[in-house]
Amino acid sequence: MVYLREVIQTYRQELLEDDSIQCFLYYYLSDHGLLNQTPVNLIGDEETLAARGYKGSSPVDEEVQAIINRKPIKGIDYTTNIFKLLGIHLASGCLLSDKIDIKFNQSSLKYKYVIKRVLPEYEEQFTDALLNADVDLEFPYADICNFIYQKDIKDDNIEPFLSEILKRDLDIIDLLILEDVERVLLSNSIPKIQFQNLSAREIAVQVLEQFSNAVKKITHARRKGHESFIINDEYDVQDLLYVMLKPLFPKLTDEEPTPKVGAKYNKIDLIIREEGIMIEVKMIKEKDRDEKDFIEQLKNDIQSYYKYKFLKDLLIFVYDPQNKTRDIQNFYDLNGTQEINEVRFNIKVIVGN
Repeated sequence: MVYLREVIQTYRQELLEDDSIQCFLYYYLSDHGLLNQTPVNLIGDEETLAARGYKGSSPVDEEVQAIINRKPIKGIDYTTNIFKLLGIHLASGCLLSDKIDIKFNQSSLKYKYVIKRVLPEYEEQFTDALLNADVDLEFPYADICNFIYQKDIKDDNIEPFLSEILKRDLDIIDLLILEDVERVLLSNSIPKIQFQNLSAREIAVQVLEQFSNAVKKITHARRKGHESFIINDEYDVQDLLYVMLKPLFPKLTDEEPTPKVGAKYNKIDLIIREEGIMIEVKMIKEKDRDEKDFIEQLKNDIQSYYKYKFLKDLLIFVYDPQNKTRDIQNFYDLNGTQEINEVRFNIKVIVGN
C-alpha cells in the first residue's frame, strides 16, 4: 500500500506538472477545487472548448458548432482524442451521444473505463464489456478493472497486474485506475464496524441530524486564539459531511455526475454505493429569500436518480443556518417512496440550522 501510494504521488506530480486537456479531465473526476482554480490557457480551440466543458462553463453555441461540424483532416478530428471528445461532449450540453457510443464500442477496456467514469450512464455497458473482455487481449486492464469492481481478483493477487502497468508509459487514465486500486485496497483493509444493530441508513441519518450541533464547535465555540470556521456554501457542508461519514463508511465517494437525463447532468454529493445510499446536500444562504427555489431544484433532481439502479435510500440534507425556511413542511412533503422507471427508492429530508 505504501509503495503504491508513492508511485501514485510520483506520477501525479509528473502528469499534472503542465496544464493540458488531460489535466482538466483528471480534475473533473478527482479534484473540483483545482478544476475551479485552473484557468484555461491551452493552445487550440478544440482543447480550449473541451477544458471549458470539464469546468462546466457554457460556451457560445457557434463555437461548439464550428468544431463539431469541422471536416476531418486525413481522417483526424476532435473525436480521435478521447480527452477532447468527452470535454466537448460536456461543453455541447451532451449533444454528442452518437459519437460517444461509437467511441465506446471501438475502444479498448482502458478507454471504456474513462468514458464510464466521466459519463456514468455507461456503467451497464462497461459492466457487460468487462464481463465479456478477452483477458489476454486486454491484459492487464481486464484483471485490474475486475479487482476495482470486486469481481474475483483478491488483494494478494493484484501485484503482477500492477507491475505490468508500471512497466508502461503511464497516462492520466492509468493514474485514475491506480488511484481506484488504492481506494479498493484501503477499503478492504478496514473492517466493517457494527453500531448496536443500527442499519447503514440509520447511521447516516443520525450523522445528518447531528450536523448542526456538531459544527457549532467550530463555527461558534472555538478555542481562544483560533478563528471560527465559516461555512460559506454547500461545498463546505459537503466537505464537512464527508469528513464525518468517511470513518463510518470507508467506501464513501463524493461528487459523482448523475447519468444524463435529456441534456442535463447533476452531481450527487455523497454516495455509499454498497449500502444503496445517496446523499444530496443543499444550503440556504443569507441571500436566499426562502425555500421555494430549493424545493423546485430537488423535485427536478429527483427525476434523474432512477438511473442509479443500486439506489435504495436518497437522503437530502438541507442546511439552513439563517432560518430562511418559511414552512419546513415544504421539504418534508418530499419524503416517501418514489418509483421511476421501475426503480423504487425512499426519500428522507433532514433540515438543520
